[in-house]
Amino acid sequence: MTSDINFLSPEVWGDPHPYFDELRESDPVSWNTWWNGWVFTRFEDVDYLLRRSENLSANTVAPARAQASPEQLRLRETTFRILGSWLVLNDAPVHTRLRKLVNKAFTPAMVARLKPGIEEKATELLDAMENKESPDIIADYSHPLTLSVISRMLGIPPEDEMDVAEWGAAITPLVLDGRENKQRREVAEAVLLKMEQYFGGLLKERRATPGDDLISELVLAEDGGALLSETEIIATCILLIFAGQETTTGLIANAVLALGENPEEQIKLAQNPDLMRGAIEELLRFCGVAFAISRVATADFEIGGQTVNAGDKLLLAIGAANRDPARFEDPHKLDITRDTSGHLAFSGGAHYCLGGPLARVEASIAIRALLERFPDVKPQQQDIEWRGVIVAREPVALLVDLRPRDE
Repeated sequence: MTSDINFLSPEVWGDPHPYFDELRESDPVSWNTWWNGWVFTRFEDVDYLLRRSENLSANTVAPARAQASPEQLRLRETTFRILGSWLVLNDAPVHTRLRKLVNKAFTPAMVARLKPGIEEKATELLDAMENKESPDIIADYSHPLTLSVISRMLGIPPEDEMDVAEWGAAITPLVLDGRENKQRREVAEAVLLKMEQYFGGLLKERRATPGDDLISELVLAEDGGALLSETEIIATCILLIFAGQETTTGLIANAVLALGENPEEQIKLAQNPDLMRGAIEELLRFCGVAFAISRVATADFEIGGQTVNAGDKLLLAIGAANRDPARFEDPHKLDITRDTSGHLAFSGGAHYCLGGPLARVEASIAIRALLERFPDVKPQQQDIEWRGVIVAREPVALLVDLRPRDE
């Protein structure tokens, strides 16, 4: 079956699950002309393709570069250089080398050192929210919280945090396939150049005077004599700002919205904070931000009765796979005590999300602190505006009511 439906249209993106349920049932491997590629909605297929390295590539930069004209190459030089050095947009052996080196800096010990700061920042933000009539869970809580965490992790001075946050937001339409934004390429090129210059300056400082931060660790990371290049370190910093801030911000907001729409689960969690670890996994399955992942076929292969040709794009709909009734019973029900083992919210295989452990810690602390202070927090908005990007599904804003439910 061929579909021309626009995934970002309000009727689909406002509630995508009925559409993807129908697609999974009638044609789980389908061609979408609007996206110009294959769409996969079954858990079995998505899980298989995420773990498959042969015949598939995560490198979506190389095809774009190959198709670009000389003038486009000149105008998007910084974009191709920086995104081309992101480990998530590379395959083995480049991805393997980058990941091993970044892993040496991105340690569990570093994540553990951040926990007291996360708790302190959450308390500070909740204190401020208490005095607001209609606080926005994103602008007033999840965004400043995650920005503070990633900034502290990278050693970004507090006075620079807002500039860095604006830069990260500006490249979102390009990186997460917000094709409705016609200026995304031009804006991203200008912003990536600013970020490259900024992190280049921080890198020069850390080479001269190392500190207790991730940039210093990336400078020192070594594997069998191999070191990260200057471009790779800068690109990794930009990736972490983008991924560490944008996606966790959305996860916390999505979790608050889901719990507010399922008050019995929220009450259960507020009264039993020991359930938090499992609840976060269920929230990742139920409303994780990463709704889809893009891949490119490098050779012809067959799957689900269809032939995928070399050069074809594949959209692996993680959000749909995590709601597949063949994998999770009653998948559209939020159940914070269910066994969610194997969910795909952090991808799978070689490209399993490097920042998963940090995202879990941030979300756990944020939700626990929020429910301890405001156990009856609930969304005020009836109509949610969703960010216009294909790869991630998160609200633009989420106004909440902090009053007890019986008021």
